[in-house]
Amino acid sequence: MHQNIGDKMLKIIISMYDKAKARVNQGGNTGGSIDSKCGVLQGGILSPKLFNEFMSDLPDYLVKSDGYLSTQAHKALFALQGDSKQALGKIDPMLSLRMFDTYILPILEYNSEIWTSEKSMPELENLQLGYLKNILGVRKQTPSLAVYGETGRFPLHVRQKIRMVNYWIRLERAPDDSLLKKCLNLQKGIYRNAVNGNNWFNKVCHVLNSCNIEYDISNLSNFNMVNISNTVKTL
Repeated sequence: MHQNIGDKMLKIIISMYDKAKARVNQGGNTGGSIDSKCGVLQGGILSPKLFNEFMSDLPDYLVKSDGYLSTQAHKALFALQGDSKQALGKIDPMLSLRMFDTYILPILEYNSEIWTSEKSMPELENLQLGYLKNILGVRKQTPSLAVYGETGRFPLHVRQKIRMVNYWIRLERAPDDSLLKKCLNLQKGIYRNAVNGNNWFNKVCHVLNSCNIEYDISNLSNFNMVNISNTVKTL
């Protein structure tokens, strides 16, 4: 297995869960035993580790879903261009950009603050570039930098990193008893203990460190997202 778990250990873990039972307690009344077919054992010593191992490749799985997002975005784009041409004819470039931001961009960036990766995703980037080149009326061979400069746009992976840092700040400012804040604290603990360096909080720290941005988790009141946005755009 890719997590380097030996056959014997794997068989032991499987046997632990093979006949696992659970009971539901509500208002002090406990129901009968039912088969526990999903999740980890409550209170089990191995449960946190097993959960972390199960979730460790989630970012890779989500990244591979860019083909699905690209397909859905292409469908929306085809419908949008067909309807708009019939109703409006030739469209002003600024209006075209607004239409893209309203109907296509949300699909390309769906939940990207969670699954964004260090590298750009060609299928998603090419869709945006193709749209921008089309509204500018330039050739497909036109350099990407020229297209971004003319339209005032940035690659999607730059926007995704900014969204991720924005989301992290929201989590840091959330109440301590909120579920999402507790999940964040777990991620930070894993990151500090180097149990699994490939988690979401690790990616946040990588973006901040690559921007040479110093931050104090205990005091984010002066954290300037405008500055970090401008810095990320230069990476």
